Amino acid sequence: MNMLPTITFTFKSRSIIRNEYEDQYKKLEKENNSVNKKLQDIEEEMDLKDEQVENTKVRVQQLKKECIQSEKHLENILAEKAALVEKL
Repeated sequence: MNMLPTITFTFKSRSIIRNEYEDQYKKLEKENNSVNKKLQDIEEEMDLKDEQVENTKVRVQQLKKECIQSEKHLENILAEKAALVEKL
């Protein structure tokens, strides 16, 4: 009885190898396109958030100005009331 292992070789034709590589390339290309799309979506989302941050900063500045104006107005009212109290 022959107990030696047998080795078999399979040779693939060039067209089979080329097809396999083309399939792999197409798969990788699809993955790359998917990743690029996700990256683009993330960049757009970041741009939107940056714009929202800028809008919020502008609104905060507006509110600060309004607070200062309100504070001055209240000071004027208090001064007027103090003047009226002194007259009484």
